[in-house]
Amino acid sequence: LNNPAGWLFISQGRSGDFMRWGIITALTSVLAFIVGLPYGALGVAIAYAVSEYLRTPFLWLYIGKTGPLRASHILRAATPFVLGAHLALAAIWFAKPLLPQQHILAMASAVVLSYMITIV
Repeated sequence: LNNPAGWLFISQGRSGDFMRWGIITALTSVLAFIVGLPYGALGVAIAYAVSEYLRTPFLWLYIGKTGPLRASHILRAATPFVLGAHLALAAIWFAKPLLPQQHILAMASAVVLSYMITIV
């Protein structure tokens, strides 16, 4: 959801804001990696995901600060996708004990379930 932010900054002539946001992203990503390193690869992945999750609302507010696109526009467009992703995550979390014990089958089942939840 955040990848088009660069296009929005550039198309509005806000390359300075894009650079500043890039610095914030770099610093918080490095900090997330440092926090996650003692816990291995899974710790790094979780710390990075949390940092991205926490950064996102601030990015949307920053994009909507000036220009024709407001944070409310982004929120309205993103809400169905964010809601679908959270519902799929919840479904997988609660269905986890019911999934097959073999990792590859469990992963395939989780993918199918998450797509079904997201589409509906």
